[in-house]
Amino acid sequence: MSGSDTVRPGGFHLYSINNNGTYDRTFTHDTNGFIRKICPGTDSTYLISGGFSEYDGQPGNKIVKIDCYGNLLSGQTPFANNSYAPWVSCADPDGKVMVVGILILNGYPNDAVSIVRLNSDLSLDTTFNFLNFHYAYNIEGMSNFLRLDDGYIISGAFDTFFGVERHNIARITLDGDIVMDEFNHSGFDHHPHPGIAPYTNNVQRLKDYVYVSGFFDGYNGHHVSPVVRFKIVY
Repeated sequence: MSGSDTVRPGGFHLYSINNNGTYDRTFTHDTNGFIRKICPGTDSTYLISGGFSEYDGQPGNKIVKIDCYGNLLSGQTPFANNSYAPWVSCADPDGKVMVVGILILNGYPNDAVSIVRLNSDLSLDTTFNFLNFHYAYNIEGMSNFLRLDDGYIISGAFDTFFGVERHNIARITLDGDIVMDEFNHSGFDHHPHPGIAPYTNNVQRLKDYVYVSGFFDGYNGHHVSPVVRFKIVY
């Protein structure tokens, strides 16, 4: 968890909770800016993202990797200082990390992008075509990533996905190319309350199926419940 309290007032703190629900006062770690998201990584690690440049007084540029005790493992990322508070969307089984935000990369000063993939040491994964994802105004709505064997499903609140018409759900390959022949219909197209745009807020996998939930009651023009199941096709 992150925040502040009467014991450690002010600042931006991390907290650990014991198994009995009490506050672990031996866990005392801080950043110098707000924390946007904490995501489990691989091998008992955690990824912390937000608007900070230091972790426990050490360089930690927007994203850091820590162990389960809060010790810093890596904090050197490819983000320039004017990147805006990225957030980690998911960690891959091989330790790579999908990141979303308004991202200015070192070496690419004229290319603000919205989606990148980092290697397990938080360096830029150049095998992912991040230049396909120039900054999109609606990137805040593209927050839910699910890793599949051959790519990712992205769900959220959007009606275009980097120039391609998609309604709250899209699929990309592991290389970062948009899959053009999937989710290319009207998608999640109706909200139960008039005047409110539909959106999805969770995507999970169970065996050979993907489950998507959110605030909608229509898909491709058909009435559906707010949980929809898709068969994974390779």
